[in-house]
Amino acid sequence: MEWLRKYTFPVESSYKDLDAAAYRYPLLVKRFLSNGTTTATYFGSLHLQPNKLLVDTIIALGQRAVVGKVRFAAQDERRGTTRDSERPSIHRQSSPHGGMP
Repeated sequence: MEWLRKYTFPVESSYKDLDAAAYRYPLLVKRFLSNGTTTATYFGSLHLQPNKLLVDTIIALGQRAVVGKVRFAAQDERRGTTRDSERPSIHRQSSPHGGMP
């Protein structure tokens, strides 16, 4: 847990800043595409709005992907029920040739 607290949680928390996410996500998706990764699974932020931004970025850049949300039990404010985690989830699908079906 110490490694998560020191490295992972602070970076994950930074994705609440939509400007930072809007800068980082295109870099990430473009890097995957430039390396030939046309289909990917992303484990997005714990926050809904950045996940929507990631999905929009993936669609705009023409990659096929599934964006998931990680659930874990920790002894801090991240703990919640499965139902709490499902509530803000989004479901979007893009056609193989871009855009919404």
